[in-house]
Amino acid sequence: MTRYWSWGCLLVGGASVAGCHVISPEHLKSKPNEVAALPVSRAVDSPVEEEDSLGLAADAMVAGRDAEAATHLKRHLRNHPDQLVFRNQLAELLFKLDRHAEAQFHFARFDETAAASGLPLLGQRIHCHTRLMEIAQVREDAFAEKLHRGIGLHLIAGEVQSKAEDPNELSPEAEQLWCRAANELKEARTLKEDDARSAWYLHLVWSRLDQPRPAEKALRAAAANAVFAPLPAGEDREMRNALNSADHRPSALVRNTR
Repeated sequence: MTRYWSWGCLLVGGASVAGCHVISPEHLKSKPNEVAALPVSRAVDSPVEEEDSLGLAADAMVAGRDAEAATHLKRHLRNHPDQLVFRNQLAELLFKLDRHAEAQFHFARFDETAAASGLPLLGQRIHCHTRLMEIAQVREDAFAEKLHRGIGLHLIAGEVQSKAEDPNELSPEAEQLWCRAANELKEARTLKEDDARSAWYLHLVWSRLDQPRPAEKALRAAAANAVFAPLPAGEDREMRNALNSADHRPSALVRNTR
């Protein structure tokens, strides 16, 4: 019953992501407590139309066949790559199966798509960076561990600040989190100083801490490094907007990145 309920909740969550993705199998439109009536005896090797991949994934999860469920979700995502709720579920399954390289790819893809979408997915992004940090620990990748811990702390701080009594005044709790994020990101940059993403998030953190000089320095570094290792689309767009803003004197910044 727990698996049925989890899958039902996942589908309900999916309807709230990105303006409600259309879920084609009719039986997946049922209420969460009705999913328990689904049959679990489909033959995996029988010819299956694309739109039934989600139904087969649900059946496999109910039966505890997580590797099989992951295979069906990957098939679905090949044709629907922007359906975030299913990408997140696939990443979680792969993480559970200790298929860390694959899980890392799908968590990173989820985060890039979520960040660029403009959707209110802050909690999911925080969870995503927590998982990426855990994967980095397993793979003994110190740079990635510090990068994702720093990004995660930055996102948590933003959430804390948004709930402050006066959002225009820096919350002490948020300030502490941003300071921790700055330390993690600075350490990440000592390990990989040509990385654009750690520099970009360091720029965001310094900006939130009202430190214009280190923020500008980090922005210049992000722009210079992004020439050779581009940022994800959403972050790249934000960086270019920052470069083009009058507050950051774009002409000077662009000249200094050459």
